[in-house]
Amino acid sequence: MIYLDNQEVEFHADSIGSAITTATDVLGGQGRVVVEVRLGDRLLTGLDLTGSQTRPIGSDDLWLYSANPKNLAMDTLVQVRAQLNEAPGVLQQAADLLQRDQANEAMAQVSDMIGLWLATQQAVQRSAALMGVDLDQVSVGDQTVGLLARELVGHLHTLKQVLEDRDTVALADMLAYEWPGQMQKWGQLVNTLSGQIEQIT
Repeated sequence: MIYLDNQEVEFHADSIGSAITTATDVLGGQGRVVVEVRLGDRLLTGLDLTGSQTRPIGSDDLWLYSANPKNLAMDTLVQVRAQLNEAPGVLQQAADLLQRDQANEAMAQVSDMIGLWLATQQAVQRSAALMGVDLDQVSVGDQTVGLLARELVGHLHTLKQVLEDRDTVALADMLAYEWPGQMQKWGQLVNTLSGQIEQIT
C-alpha cells in the first residue's frame, strides 16, 4: 500500500520513484512537495533513496510525507541561524580549553563547530534549490556565496594542517579570532536568503 501524509492513496505505482513522481504531481496544486520517504519502517535518504528509485514497492508499505516548501526552507534556516547565534560562545570556550591544555575537551567542541559549518552550507544550498533561488545572485556585502564557500574550504584545509601539526596555540587563535567572523558572515547569508525566500509567494 502507498500512503501520502498517512492517507492511503488512490493511484497505483510500480516503483518507489514513480510513486514519488505521482505524489509530487498530486501535491503540485496544493503547493507542497514530498520531503520524507519510508519503506516499511525504514527511512530512505540520500544515496539510499536515489538508489531505490526503480525498486519495486513489493509487499512493504510506502509512506510519503509532504510539506510546504517555503515553510520547510524557512524552518530549516531558522534552526541553523539559532545554532550560529550560539557559535561564538562555543568557539571562545573551545579556545579557552586549549589555552588550559584541555585539548580533548576542546576538540569535541571543534568537531561540533565543523558539523555546524557544513550543516549551514547544506541548509543554504538545499533551501535555495527548494525555492528556486539562484545563489549566484545572493551575497553578503561584496562576497558571493561561491566566495564564502571557497573561504570555508580554505579554513577547513588550514584546520586540517594545524591539527596534523598539533599546534594548539594556532588552533586557539583560529577559534578565537578567525572563525567568529566567518560564522558571522554565514549568519548574514542565512538572514539574506531568509529575507528573499520570505518574499516569494
